[in-house]
Amino acid sequence: MPVKKVNRIKQVKKSDGFPVYEGNTSIQVTVNREDAGCGKGKSKDLQCDGRGNRSRQELKFNDMNLKNKEHIYEYAIYFDENYKSMEKGAVCILGQMHTKKYSKKGCHSCCHFWMQDTKYKGEHRYAWASKAATSSDPVIIGKIEDLKGKWTHIKFHVLYKLDDTGRFRIYKNNKIIA
Repeated sequence: MPVKKVNRIKQVKKSDGFPVYEGNTSIQVTVNREDAGCGKGKSKDLQCDGRGNRSRQELKFNDMNLKNKEHIYEYAIYFDENYKSMEKGAVCILGQMHTKKYSKKGCHSCCHFWMQDTKYKGEHRYAWASKAATSSDPVIIGKIEDLKGKWTHIKFHVLYKLDDTGRFRIYKNNKIIA
């Protein structure tokens, strides 16, 4: 098990047989168990004993001041035909957005959101979830089995606010789903 993070993010080419959403290249992200390496601290997730949740690859963008700003994020995800969901109901996060911490009481990265492969109502589904969501149910993007072998375009239209005037719109293949 690696002690340091293993980088498995690379650019791949259509000409080499890799799936590409548009153009001639894609970014391929492969995650193997414990790729995140060991962390510091006493949390089970940070230990290097194989029992924690240490499977991740990360792309980091520059820090942005999001307060009272509107942003659109888009990407396409491709689940290979051989993709397997994690066993025993474990959640696999397949994309997340961390926001800076605000000093407002009760808000610890309150605009933080993520997309996940999670078992929901008996089947594995790709879904959106957030600490700021008012519902306990995730926004279902699709069943994992139905998404395999094809590209799915995801778009988030976000107005970051610390009050009820903020909004979050989610699109799948350019159709609004939430």
